[in-house]
Amino acid sequence: SHVCEQFASDGDDDDDCYEGYQNIYCNDDGHVMFEQDCASDTCGSSCSVLYDYTDYTGGKYYCDAGTYVAYYDEDLDGTVDETAQLPGCYYNSCDDDEGDSDDAYSQSYDGWEQFLNAG
Repeated sequence: SHVCEQFASDGDDDDDCYEGYQNIYCNDDGHVMFEQDCASDTCGSSCSVLYDYTDYTGGKYYCDAGTYVAYYDEDLDGTVDETAQLPGCYYNSCDDDEGDSDDAYSQSYDGWEQFLNAG
């Protein structure tokens, strides 16, 4: 499963995946941010779609801007349940067979899809 599917999917599989440059990063406030529809590999201001995972999840996802590490606290008890390194700007090919960096990211952080699809 690709990270883009968590927001772009309507319950179907890969048909709704957005192919192109995306950016998953930590802003200065400790919010996990997701940018999509980026014009180039520089991401940033070239991206036209922006989601705030931290706001969307009521604070269950947050991050450290200095290390680019994301934290997941499922029940908001102050204990981190999962961690992952944020990938930054990358190209999502929507092809599971290519082993892109987004595959490694989403496979290492199984909590993303489970939680985001629960809402």
